[in-house]
Amino acid sequence: MSRMVAHLYLSPHLDDAVLSCGGLIAMQDGRDEPISILTAFAGDPPDWRITPFAAELHARWGKPGPPIAVRRAEDRLAAGRLGASVVHLDLLEAIYRRGDGERPLYPDRAAIFGSLDVQDADTLNGLIESLGGLDLENARLYCPLGIGGHVDHRLVRLAAEALHKPLTYYREFPYASRGEVIPEDMGDPPGIWRIYPITDEAIQAWDDAILEYGTQLSTFWSDEDSLFNELRDFVFEKGGVELLEPDR
Repeated sequence: MSRMVAHLYLSPHLDDAVLSCGGLIAMQDGRDEPISILTAFAGDPPDWRITPFAAELHARWGKPGPPIAVRRAEDRLAAGRLGASVVHLDLLEAIYRRGDGERPLYPDRAAIFGSLDVQDADTLNGLIESLGGLDLENARLYCPLGIGGHVDHRLVRLAAEALHKPLTYYREFPYASRGEVIPEDMGDPPGIWRIYPITDEAIQAWDDAILEYGTQLSTFWSDEDSLFNELRDFVFEKGGVELLEPDR
């Protein structure tokens, strides 16, 4: 990171932090608090040997050009709308990772929402090393809870917890709004839940930022109205964005 930040959001993919915390980020920016979003799995895939599952996702994303480069561009636009800077690590997301003999570690949807593959330890170690090299002395660190159980969300939480620093956990949207929970084997971290009210203006900024992720919208929503309605309901259900904070 090139500047001191007050808030550092750890995002497994090139959308998770904005999807989950965009309204909160907008309000922090409104108070001139420096914010950065670090995406762990933002590396370019080896196009010549992607799995059929990955190829299917690329087709669904629908935009021409290198798929992850396109998504990095979307992320810069979305974060910029909210006043946040971005850091993109070059680790491969789950759909591209392979083990011994070029075996795909996560060849389908069931796999990416299942348990971590035993041959994925190098990914965790690389992520821990990358996070450990950051200057986190004055930054509040936000970490995904792992709601829904995506293996990349699991890895980010494990790596963040390995730093042994105070963590503020966020609930992943839209998984949390659709009744998904933290897998039993991960468990609930200790801490105290706190709700941060979000203004209508910040909700609109949040929605506008999410709309920058054109490759991802059809995965979750049928149209823009359904996104806005679910986002608004997600905020109104709790009266704001709910975070799990360290019990000091």
